[in-house]
Amino acid sequence: MPLAWEQKKKLARLTGVMVEIARIPASGGGGPEDHDAVGSYLDELGAEVGGAFSPDGDLAQEFDRLFQRDRSLPPQIRAAAVAGWLKELLAADAHDAAELEGSMLPDELSRKVSVGFKLRSPIVRDEQQERRS
Repeated sequence: MPLAWEQKKKLARLTGVMVEIARIPASGGGGPEDHDAVGSYLDELGAEVGGAFSPDGDLAQEFDRLFQRDRSLPPQIRAAAVAGWLKELLAADAHDAAELEGSMLPDELSRKVSVGFKLRSPIVRDEQQERRS
């Protein structure tokens, strides 16, 4: 089932944030506390992404299995992986929506197309006929 418009917008915004986190240099001079802060923020973002899906749905389960259980990787790598997954998810949804739109048959009424019109001469009454009536 295609994603709702609000879901798409939210996931696109979160993808942008994940991309920016992935660009943070791993050895950018920050200490372990900076590394932990980025990892903690990434956990919050992961909860936001997971919350965008229905809890019992396939996407929520896939996201949880792939990204929420293992936190041993550096935050930048985790962010890059999530961003890639989200980009592909949005691209697949756009592809599915385009195919669905292309396969839909038009309604019965939309197939009735006016191809022109016919001009009729005005109704002219015969004066002699009116006198006889």
